[in-house]
Amino acid sequence: MRNAGKKGNVAMAIVRVEKNPSSRIAAGNDLLARAGNTSGKSVGPKLAAFKKVHTTYLAAEKAVMQTTAVETTALQAVANADVAQDAAVEALAGALIGAGGDRRNPFKAFGFESPSAIEQLGYAAEAKRVKQLVAALPTASPAPVKNAAKKLLASAGAVEKAIAASAKPTAARTQALSARHALDQGWETAYAGVKNAARVAEDDGAKGLFASLFGTAKARPKKKKAKAAAPGTATATAAGK
Repeated sequence: MRNAGKKGNVAMAIVRVEKNPSSRIAAGNDLLARAGNTSGKSVGPKLAAFKKVHTTYLAAEKAVMQTTAVETTALQAVANADVAQDAAVEALAGALIGAGGDRRNPFKAFGFESPSAIEQLGYAAEAKRVKQLVAALPTASPAPVKNAAKKLLASAGAVEKAIAASAKPTAARTQALSARHALDQGWETAYAGVKNAARVAEDDGAKGLFASLFGTAKARPKKKKAKAAAPGTATATAAGK
């Protein structure tokens, strides 16, 4: 969106704010940095109101960033536990094959899908499935199978524990996102309030105030003059077809 006013070879464009937190924060920081000690009956109160809203918005964004970092760590712990669980599935499969089980699917004899199919399940679903698998193994299984089954059961428990531990961080991040989202409209309104106040101040004689707060100068490219065609050019071109 461009301002109708032009000066020489420069056109004034207004700072554009996208509908996302990073754009709002950048625009808000920029406005407050430009404003400095700007005051006046029309702009001063609106700037003060915006600064208060923007500060609250910054705090809300900080909370989102912090809770996101905590959640990311918690979810990584779940993923790491699942890697160990997959390895334990493979170990049990190897132990069963070593005990004479089917090489293609050592779990088939107990009514279960192949190791790779189990490993493709979601974290919680896989943990539940492997616990069922271990429960289906014969009590008289060879020692290597029993040991592998014990480790698999422990790995499934670790996955479930990690999933449970991630619930609180995920809820905290969701709450932080909701809190920040609730401030979106208030921020937009306060920002627009400063814009409107700057326009009013311009009408009251504060020339250049709006541009100083919201304008971005862009050099307008000079138009190149068209070169005159050489005599006989058109005729030569047509002749060459």
